[in-house]
Amino acid sequence: MRIVVVDDDPMMRQALKAVLAACGFEPLLYDSCEAAFISDDLAGAGCVVTDVVLPGMSGFDFWARLTSAGSRLPIIFITAHDEPAVREAASRAGASALFIKPFSCRALASAVDHAMRAKPRAAP
Repeated sequence: MRIVVVDDDPMMRQALKAVLAACGFEPLLYDSCEAAFISDDLAGAGCVVTDVVLPGMSGFDFWARLTSAGSRLPIIFITAHDEPAVREAASRAGASALFIKPFSCRALASAVDHAMRAKPRAAP
């Protein structure tokens, strides 16, 4: 159960990696949406967890690009920006969940598990 994780904060990436790995997932870490998008890892992933505000491509732009390419992977957004516009954009994107930092990593792992069971995976 591979999870693509995108966050520009190295400490956040490592924390997410530790929690997701402890819950039986295989986190694949990226510091940018651009790097994740061109990787081969998306084809074998079961879910995407991405920060919303990133240098370069935002998490929302990343998701729009993935869906335009035909991806049906579930996505979970994380952000430090608890604003109505962010919540609305996550809802419009069809996000499986939105977590506002700081959040419970166990709750995130549970949301990842739920998202992977509830939505179909992307076609290879």
